[in-house]
Amino acid sequence: MIKNHSFWLLIIFLFLVLSLPQKNAGHLRTWMVGLVSFSGSGSYGSEIEKLHTENQLLYQQLERLKNWILENHQLDKEKQELIPILSNSNDPFYRRRGEYLAKMIYRQMHALPARIVFRDPSPWSSSVWLNVGQRDNRSLGFEVVAKNSPVVIGKTIVGVVEEVTEKRCHVRLITDRSLSPSVRAVRGGEQNRILSEKLQGVIKMLALREDLYGAVDISRALSVFRDQLNEHSKELYLAKGELHGTAAPAWRVPKRTLKGVGFNYDFSDEEGPARNLRTGAYAGGQEPLIKIGDLLVTTGADGIFPPDFHVAIVSKILPLHEGGCSYDLEAEMLAPNLNSLSEVFVLPPL
Repeated sequence: MIKNHSFWLLIIFLFLVLSLPQKNAGHLRTWMVGLVSFSGSGSYGSEIEKLHTENQLLYQQLERLKNWILENHQLDKEKQELIPILSNSNDPFYRRRGEYLAKMIYRQMHALPARIVFRDPSPWSSSVWLNVGQRDNRSLGFEVVAKNSPVVIGKTIVGVVEEVTEKRCHVRLITDRSLSPSVRAVRGGEQNRILSEKLQGVIKMLALREDLYGAVDISRALSVFRDQLNEHSKELYLAKGELHGTAAPAWRVPKRTLKGVGFNYDFSDEEGPARNLRTGAYAGGQEPLIKIGDLLVTTGADGIFPPDFHVAIVSKILPLHEGGCSYDLEAEMLAPNLNSLSEVFVLPPL
């Protein structure tokens, strides 16, 4: 009988929790995460448990160091990107790219490595908790972890900080429907560099597989192709729009597909003249506004994410409706699998 009562009490409790408004649910999540953190930081009771805890802390420090090294490697690559940009500093386009990249490097140099300590199991959001908070800001002597701080891996957007406590922060992931970064399509240049980086790993693996017929020849051919990609190519900044997640329940594997809305180029801006929605025609020629395979990068117009961070690759363009003034699309996010993600970086807010 007692077991039955406990079962029904649990059912009622879960029903009440799932019925809470999002604001109240957020407070409940904060309280629960704090409770979990407190329960995990109490007295360890024995020397064995203390040693185990110290071992875990040492492992975490090593993981942080590893990620700092990887991040510095990423910074070195980005500094190399500045060289050809600076050589064309008289061109407004390259001067702008250089300014954005310099600001990006500055933010990454002040980034704070963080570990995911809690994944929100509730169906009303796509979010995680990180092990950094106000305490880390005080240790650094300046604010990094704050509301609207971007969360990234290298140059790829993962999410944004939504709430900060003393030792934790709550992050809204890019897959959440309520997060809508402003993006635009990029063709050539940065798009080619991403493909080149992915090819590099394949080339190295094939070069070592002499036991596979034709592997070495394929490796050489791909090396030639990669070198062609790395050569200077025309880079176009085209249609602008917004991306958002699909709000899939947390008990399902989150889709890597993001939804894009409102993509057009109706008005001239610093990246170029306005273009015809259907044909892509403009004063200097013609180029499709959006194509499958285009890289989507942040514009900075949303006031949260700095310009030129990577978000997704266009995978599908929906037909333009009669009388429609913009395209809708689907895009595959560039962030790693968020289910297995464990380490990220928090950037200072804009």
